[in-house]
Amino acid sequence: MFAAGILAISFLGLYAVSARASNLVRKSEAASDAQRNCLARIDQIRSYGWAKVTKPDHIATILSQPTGGVTFQKEIISVYEMSVPQTLPLPSPTPAPTPAPSAAALFTVTKTGSGAPVISPAGFDPTVSLAKGQLNFRVLTEWNRSGRTEQREISTMISKSGSR
Repeated sequence: MFAAGILAISFLGLYAVSARASNLVRKSEAASDAQRNCLARIDQIRSYGWAKVTKPDHIATILSQPTGGVTFQKEIISVYEMSVPQTLPLPSPTPAPTPAPSAAALFTVTKTGSGAPVISPAGFDPTVSLAKGQLNFRVLTEWNRSGRTEQREISTMISKSGSR
C-alpha cells in the first residue's frame, strides 16, 4: 500500500512536469511563428522599393497577403521618418546626432484578425510628408495565448538612395 502511494505520487509529479514542458513548447511555437511573420513582413517591405513602401495602400497590400498558415490577432506596420546622418565633416568638433525616429508615426497600417487592413491617418499624402530619404519601419505581430496578449516587434531602416 505504501509503495503504491509512492508510485502514484511519482506518476503525478511526472505528469505535472510533462504538462509544464508541453505548455512551454506551445508558447515557444507561437512566439517563433510571430517572429517568422515579422521577418517575412520586413522582407516583403525591403523587396518593394522606395516608390511603393512610401505609400500606405501598398503597405496595406502587404498585410492583405498571409505569410503562412497562422492568423494573428493583430499586425501593425508603422512608418517613421528618420533624420539622415550628416555625411560631410561638421565645422565644429561636435559629433553628428544619431538618427532617431520622430515621435509620431507618419502612417500606420493595422490588420486585425482576418479583416481588411486599416490605414491611419486616412488622408496621408506621401508626396508632401516624405521629404527626407530614410524611413524606419516597425512591424508588430500580436497574438492571444491563454487570455494574455503577447507581441513581437522588429524594425528596419530603408533609404531612398544608396548615396546618402
